[in-house]
Amino acid sequence: MPWLEMSRTPAARPSGWRVGECLWSPRKKEDDHKWGFWETMRQVLPDDVVFHLCGDSSKAAFVGYSVAASGAALIESGPNGPEELYRVELKDYTPRACQKFCV
Repeated sequence: MPWLEMSRTPAARPSGWRVGECLWSPRKKEDDHKWGFWETMRQVLPDDVVFHLCGDSSKAAFVGYSVAASGAALIESGPNGPEELYRVELKDYTPRACQKFCV
């Protein structure tokens, strides 16, 4: 199944958390409720294709695609420290010619 990753500020991500390396999202909102968009991370399967859309909504562009290397894992620490996250490992990132939002 194909998936779409949308990221407004991918350049701010640390190594290991960048576009083409993994997908990640919180498991809950600040009010401790689940959010449907984030829950779909649990449906990603190995070998699913992920298209990467990066940038602010008026300037967003497709920057490449990857392949899921795993299904979603529940993790307790992310790029911002301790937090409950979903994480999907990616492989085979293939960039498009224009990457101005992901550099």
